[in-house]
This record gives sequence, structure tokens and C-alpha cells, in this order.
Amino acid sequence: MSEEVSLSDPAALQRTVDSLLAVGQVERARELVMQFIASDPANPFGHLSLSRVLQAAGQLVQSLETVEQALARAPDDDQAHLQRAGLLLELGRYREAEESVRRSIELDPAWGPSHAMYASILSVCDRDVEALQRAEHALSLMPNAAWLHRMRARLLMFVHPRHWTLSEDAVRTSLRLNPESSQAHAVLGLVLMRGGRNEEAEEAFRASLRLDPNEPLALRGLSELVKGSSPLYRPMLWLGQLMSRLGPDGQLGVLFGLWAVYAGARALIAPGNQSAADLLTATYFGLCAYTWFAEPITRALLRRTYPWLT
Repeated sequence: MSEEVSLSDPAALQRTVDSLLAVGQVERARELVMQFIASDPANPFGHLSLSRVLQAAGQLVQSLETVEQALARAPDDDQAHLQRAGLLLELGRYREAEESVRRSIELDPAWGPSHAMYASILSVCDRDVEALQRAEHALSLMPNAAWLHRMRARLLMFVHPRHWTLSEDAVRTSLRLNPESSQAHAVLGLVLMRGGRNEEAEEAFRASLRLDPNEPLALRGLSELVKGSSPLYRPMLWLGQLMSRLGPDGQLGVLFGLWAVYAGARALIAPGNQSAADLLTATYFGLCAYTWFAEPITRALLRRTYPWLT
């Protein structure tokens, strides 16, 4: 495709710019976009394209200013509102990001990327149930988006922790669509670890690290498994996996159950048997302390042997 054709056709220019950004030629992409803006300064498309180039270069504030210029020329451009939402998300301005993506959806309710962006914003804000619903709606519009299946898998772990096989199905779908995704392999490892399938989880984490040696989810998950091989840490790993499968309601149930057992056992101890009462109280508070404080203590001890562990 010639440069002249690209500059005369916004769609062709966008394809050229996307190709250049995909191979890291940010400056060349910027040059083409600036030529387009110089030839047609009133066209909002040029400013929107420049915003994307600046975002790829890590210049988020300048990118936001540029997309605002595009919106000043075309206030009903759904793609510009979506671009603005993504930038605001990266800048940590979540309320404004949500407003922008909602505007993009109002302008084109059938456009999947807007719903996917909305799911990302809701997920970052820990609104997991809403994020899952939005991600599933986005998948109904763009069912072959591998990264959306991966996001759905992670959200399912939070929303339906007892049904971790749902997460496994979702992340395996993501891997079928994109087997080279280090993040998807890492998420699969987390899901398998939650299900207690630690050998398979380790294999998934190592597959992720072969693709990206710096993948944080895989490094964190693999460190958990390595620590789980230590007799000191193994009970903590087992407890963590159990509590994660139970979810928040189940965790509260365990704590209340421990208290009920403690209270019932205290009632059965003879009034004069103070040593038994003290032993029971120490056992109860020891279990509570283990639940809440064993992990950081164990991590600190293990770092003396494995200083690289996260």
C-alpha cells in the first residue's frame, strides 16, 4: 500500500498505522498521522489516530489531550469516546472512564469493544459481578476475542469461587483461540491451583514463563507452589486453596463455625478445670491467628531460604 493511498483514505491510513505500531515503528506511524493532519486539519480522524500513536509511545497525558481535540470536532464519535475511556483507565481516573465508555455504548450499543472496555473498568474497580455480566455481553458480540475469555475466567474465580471448573472452561477456550498467550496460561495455572491440581498448575505456569519470563501472574503462582513443597508452608497453601474455593461467605462460615465449636466446648468443661479451659482458648485463638497471620509470617521465614520468592 502506497503512502499516497494511505493519506487519501482514513481506513487505509489506520491499517497502515496499526501495522507500524504492531512492529514498534511508533515514530514512522507518527509521521504518517501528522502528514494526514496537515493535509486535513479539520478531520477528527487524524487527531484520534495521533492519540493512539501517542498512547503506544506511553505519552498518556498528551494522548488524552489529543483525543479531546478529536471529540471537540466530532462529539458523537463512539470510537473517540472509547479511546478516551481507555486512556482515563490507564491514568486511574475510573469515574470519568466509566462515563466515557457509557457514552460510547449509547452511541453504538452493538459495538463489542465498548462493552469489553466497560468490563475492564468495572473489574479494576472490584465490581466483579457487573464486570462479569458486561464481559459476557461483549463475548456475545465478539465471541472470538481470546482476551475476553481470559478476563471472564478470572472474573468467574471471584464471582463463583466454588465452581472453579467454569473458570477452567473459559480459560481453555481462550487458549484455543490464542495458544501463545502467556497471561492465559498463567490464569489456567491459577485456576488449576485453586482446584488443588498443583502438578498441572505448575506445568501451566512454566508454559506461561516460556512465552514471557516476566509474566507476574505466573511468577506469583509458581512461587506459591514452590513454597508449598516446604513442610513449613504446605498447611498454609492448603488452607489458602480451601478458603479461596469457599469464597467470602464460606470463609465467614468457617470462622463462625470455629467460634461455635469453641463456645460449645467451653460449656462442657468443668468449672474448676482451668487448665483445660486455658488450653482450649489457646487452641481457638491459635487457629484464628493461623488463619489471619500465618501467611505473612511463613513468607518472611521462607524468604530466608528462597529470597527470590514473591
